[in-house]
Amino acid sequence: IHILQKCIDLNILSYFNNNIIPIFTSMSISKTYVSKLHVNETPALKNHQENSINLIKSRISYLLYSFSEDKTKSKGFSLSRLPLIYKNVYKENINIDQIGYSKLTEFINNEMSDICYISTQHKFQCILLPVMED
Repeated sequence: IHILQKCIDLNILSYFNNNIIPIFTSMSISKTYVSKLHVNETPALKNHQENSINLIKSRISYLLYSFSEDKTKSKGFSLSRLPLIYKNVYKENINIDQIGYSKLTEFINNEMSDICYISTQHKFQCILLPVMED
């Protein structure tokens, strides 16, 4: 009962004709909404989330620049390969949903715009490229 009331208070669920219904039709949208709320967020939790974001950013940055420095390969790599490369190198998945993002592209565009960008090539292929310094 407490969980239901909390979800109603957070506008995740609502009443309609004596039924409880979800506000969001997508699980990923609701996860993103809940994770971005700062309800009862302790400083330790916020600090952990910031540390997780910084860790993922630094790891992706390292992968991107080390891959780009290899002269036998082209700059950047396919965005769809990033989760596999990340897992092979760091032995863990990129847990974007745990830090408030439902999509990897959203995370990169919001948190890493100073480090890298996504370029669309060949209609459907997205390439992750480093931001070049002058």
